[in-house]
Amino acid sequence: MEYKTYRFEFDQGVHIGKDSLEDGAYSLCSDTIFSAICIEALKNGGEDNLINFVNLCKNNDIKISDGFPFIGQDFYIPKPIYRIEKQEDGNSKQKKLYKKLSYIKSNSIVSYLEGKLNPQLETNDFKKLGKYSINAKVNLSGEDKNNLFNVGSYHFHDGKEKCYGNEKYDRSGIYIIVGVSKIEYFEYIDELLDQLSYSGIGGKRTAGYGRFVLKHGKLENEFLANIDKKHSKKYILLSTAMAKKEELDNVLTNAQYQLIKRSGFVLSDTYSKSPLKKKDFYSFKSGSIFESYFEGDIFDVSNNGGHPVYRYAKSLFLGVD
Repeated sequence: MEYKTYRFEFDQGVHIGKDSLEDGAYSLCSDTIFSAICIEALKNGGEDNLINFVNLCKNNDIKISDGFPFIGQDFYIPKPIYRIEKQEDGNSKQKKLYKKLSYIKSNSIVSYLEGKLNPQLETNDFKKLGKYSINAKVNLSGEDKNNLFNVGSYHFHDGKEKCYGNEKYDRSGIYIIVGVSKIEYFEYIDELLDQLSYSGIGGKRTAGYGRFVLKHGKLENEFLANIDKKHSKKYILLSTAMAKKEELDNVLTNAQYQLIKRSGFVLSDTYSKSPLKKKDFYSFKSGSIFESYFEGDIFDVSNNGGHPVYRYAKSLFLGVD
């Protein structure tokens, strides 16, 4: 596989919800990114193009990570779900700082697993990512016309505006890692992601949220060399994924993981006359650690609708020795 890093640089806020309109997350699950690309594939070639993209992903010809934060040239990954023995035995302040960490720099993975990471410095650096805001909106349609509601969004630093005093923070945003089995597939992905940058990603796109400038990033060669590295002692999950039924028993042995519930409504006029929810689906959260490699799959989560609804749950791992 060949791997490439794409940076999403947002000029406006992005609304990434979890439980309510007031949410404002700064990362994306791989199934959300996959669904957004599917819509662009459908726009740019109809059902045949959509099926082609889905099959390329299903057959591991294209693999997609979660969308993680970056600040300048620092790329972050989820804090591994891993017990740090040395820090657990240390002072309570250090233990609290370690627990509060959500992301660590990609080049800090070894020091984190060895219990040598300075959590205070990591926390201070991550504060330069951006800021959450909540804005009041007015509903101008339907029965609730003129009712106020709140929308949460996250605003990444643009690298131009002074943030505190005279200090400027580096450009920040979200990046994804894409792997392909053939180099020519990058051209296909480039086109779909470029389309997506104009459509936007996340919620409330008609209100201007979620549009971004697409650029290429560059992760450390050592990090890229360990992506999906087979025969590793541990595998850190970099996507929101779920093992196939026949993979589960082997995968769960000595695993350290969290499950997250994935749900939502189907955005398709041909699926049903009125909005229907997808089947609830549980995935392993990125940052989960396994001792056995698994591929995962793309699952059908349709629920009495007119066509299949695909839930991306393929794995992308970082191998650690």
